[in-house]
Amino acid sequence: FLRNPQYKFDVKDDKDDVIFQLMQKDAREHKKDGIQHLVLGFHIMKVEVNRKYRVHRVHEAVATSDYIKTRSIFLREQLQRGRYVIIPTTFRPNETGEFMLRVFTSRDYDAAELTQEQPRIPWYSCVKRPVVVTTITVKGATTLQTETAFGGETDAYCVIRCEGEAVKTPVDRGTNSPKWDTTAIFYRSRPEKPIVIEIWNKSMLMDGFLGRAEVLAPINTNSVQVELPLYGRRKEKGIIKTGVLIIQVYSDDDLISI
Repeated sequence: FLRNPQYKFDVKDDKDDVIFQLMQKDAREHKKDGIQHLVLGFHIMKVEVNRKYRVHRVHEAVATSDYIKTRSIFLREQLQRGRYVIIPTTFRPNETGEFMLRVFTSRDYDAAELTQEQPRIPWYSCVKRPVVVTTITVKGATTLQTETAFGGETDAYCVIRCEGEAVKTPVDRGTNSPKWDTTAIFYRSRPEKPIVIEIWNKSMLMDGFLGRAEVLAPINTNSVQVELPLYGRRKEKGIIKTGVLIIQVYSDDDLISI
């Protein structure tokens, strides 16, 4: 079913009630000609927060509608913050038909069809072609410590930096052991360069730096969980900071493996 049309959309609040409607043409007026409604439904997956290309492997299943021979199917689902892909499908393989898909959310959800399989670099471009695809899941951190005289708990978030692209996690407030469970995907042309993950403390005036970690993420088609020590930056680059970062890493030289 991953060959079917794929549509991405974002949930921008911590939680949102989303309504989906999948419709097909009314076949009742053509019943005498033997034309019937198809048995239709759809599948929703949570994907990487920065995914721009089609999904090639089944991701975390969030919801699946009933498959019914009817003109219109509705589903209401409460979704967490993140990016999702919805795929309309027929119940029987190799059936085709026209459809209309509607998604109702409380905020603009930046919906778009995913049409490209992988990044396309023009032949005349001086940019190197990507050779490795990597996913980084920032699961959380433990025993973080603020650098203020008052100490206290943090409102921490991460920034994942890879070859000029930066992806930010949501803020987990009021804890020194935050959990983010945020996944990002990167198509890397220089896999020998490490991916940098920074942890920051959200503040009304100026965000405070808590630590950074680097991961090389060599090719490994088995997803691996890693615990990384945190270091300072600039003049404190070699100084170990308080806390441990927990991530999950997957890398493959097949750009359409995920």
